[in-house]
Amino acid sequence: NEDGTATLLTGTVETGQGSLTVLGQIAAEELGISADDVHVVSADTDATPMDTGAIASRTTYVTGNAIKLAAEKAKEILFEVAAPMLNVKPDQLEAADRKVQVKGFPQRNLPISEVALQAQFVTTAGCGRVQFSESGSAKQALRIRQATPHESAGNPQHCGQTPLRCPAKPPAV
Repeated sequence: NEDGTATLLTGTVETGQGSLTVLGQIAAEELGISADDVHVVSADTDATPMDTGAIASRTTYVTGNAIKLAAEKAKEILFEVAAPMLNVKPDQLEAADRKVQVKGFPQRNLPISEVALQAQFVTTAGCGRVQFSESGSAKQALRIRQATPHESAGNPQHCGQTPLRCPAKPPAV
């Protein structure tokens, strides 16, 4: 989001096991922000993907790994946007303390909020679930979704490139 926070959409239902807290912590750690900066939207059938239920302690492992992958994709996009702003390559960046910074030179940094704001002018080509658009808001920039079965199964239509470099057309909805 423009303020450097993230929105996590999950179908997971909290039944007292602390799963929503853990899932928010996973997203925060991967994105380099505080767990307090992750807004978790849970079990809203209008906005979240389906979850098969809190069965056999699977939530942290299965959903947690899906969230980690989604956060990695979001971070890759942030790095692609921040790299020219910091005059480095994306693989020279890391996210920590609510900033995107140059590895080994933490004084060369940008607040994640500034990068997310800049990213709202970037349009993806179709891969991944994180998108920015001119007409949309930067809230979409760090919105995290669980991986869909299409993504998890390594569908050949998914090229494996970051969304900014993907030559594929967006899937029909």
